[in-house]
Amino acid sequence: MIKASEIRDSKLIGLTVSSDWEHSEHSIELALLTFDNQKRLYKLLGVTRYSIYEDFSCEYIAQVKLLYLESKIFLSLDPFDEQSNIPDYENDCFWFEAFTLERVVR
Repeated sequence: MIKASEIRDSKLIGLTVSSDWEHSEHSIELALLTFDNQKRLYKLLGVTRYSIYEDFSCEYIAQVKLLYLESKIFLSLDPFDEQSNIPDYENDCFWFEAFTLERVVR
């Protein structure tokens, strides 16, 4: 199980949104660079919705909210309240909702 601490304090260096409309399969790949210059890839599979707003005011991901809900995962790379255990669709920023989150090893 991936933890928020694996993502926190990294730089987002890539984001790829993929959609297979024929099969209704949508995914997002996040490329992160850790503080020790290690590249990590994460893939959200079965994306049901997402919201991205970025003003490029901060280089690092300072806060992360990663919630494992009943049947979905909620990930916010800029949460309003990192300690909250519920998704805040109105106030959390740069968030994703999907069925699974996995680390990609290449």
